[in-house]
Parts: sequence; structure tokens; C-alpha cells
Amino acid sequence: MNHQSQTLEDLLIGLSRQWPMLMAGMLVLTLGSLIICYALLKSNRHVWAHRFMSIPIYLTTIPGMFYLMILAYLLFFTGSNLLSVPAFYFFPPLWMAASLYLYRQFVNFEEVPGFTRLSGMALFAGVAFAAIFVLARLRVIALVWITPKWLIPLVILFYLAGRIAWKRMTARKAQV
Repeated sequence: MNHQSQTLEDLLIGLSRQWPMLMAGMLVLTLGSLIICYALLKSNRHVWAHRFMSIPIYLTTIPGMFYLMILAYLLFFTGSNLLSVPAFYFFPPLWMAASLYLYRQFVNFEEVPGFTRLSGMALFAGVAFAAIFVLARLRVIALVWITPKWLIPLVILFYLAGRIAWKRMTARKAQV
């Protein structure tokens, strides 16, 4: 029995082969959410609209962030040519940006339950990626142009950004 385990790359390439169905699902999710949110707002149920929109915001942001991290990894760590990556890899980040822009027209993100944690998670992922990138390249950067007096503020900046992201991710919304 020749059973080869599937890698994450195999899974992502398999998903990219199903791009028409996935793109249709993305479009239906965004447009359907906007229609439902519009109906809730028209019926003066603003609290319900904000609560409802937390679902599509999470469903668009998490895959978008995941694919952004994959694209950043391919570009910065492996040095891959992004022109050779399946085009579907670019769709979730673009879908996330477009959907969040459209959602922003209907609801205030500060009133959406869990959005502060989600934005904290995105910030934390970005800070962690940047810190790992700097650590991976530190040997070259330290020998070429960075001096210790510039490294100290950089470390402090990463620490503060990570701390802010962690607080936003773990913050509990005040009870009213």
C-alpha cells in the first residue's frame, strides 16, 4: 500500500482547483450578508445587524489573513516567484479587503462583537511574522548595516506592538 501523506501545499493546490465553486461561495457570503444586514438595519434592529455581521466578518477575515501569511511566507522566506503561485492564493486576501470595505459601509466595526479580538489577532500575526522575519535575517542585517543602538528600539517596538496585539486579542468587552 503506497499511501503518501498530503502536505499543506497539496491541500492548498487542491483547493485552488476548486476556485469557481469557492469564488461563488465567497460572493454569495458577502452579498447575502450585506442583504441581511441591510434588512436588519431597515427594520431598526441595529444591535442584531452588528451581532449578525460578526459571522461574515470572521468568515472573510480568517481565510484572508491565512492566505496573506502564506503569500508573505512565499515571498519573504522562500523567495518564490509569486507569478508561479496559483491565482486563487490572491483571491481570499482581495475578498477580505473588498468585503471588509463593504461591511464597513453598513456597520461600525467597534460595535461588532469580537472585532477587537479579531483585529488584535491580525496585528499579533503581523507582528509575529515581522519578528520572525527580522530574526531570520538578523545575521545578515546585523553585519551589514544595523548597529545595536538601532536594534534596541526595534526590539522595543516589536515588544510594544506585540503587547498591544495581545491585549486586544484577550480583552473582554465591558458589560453595559
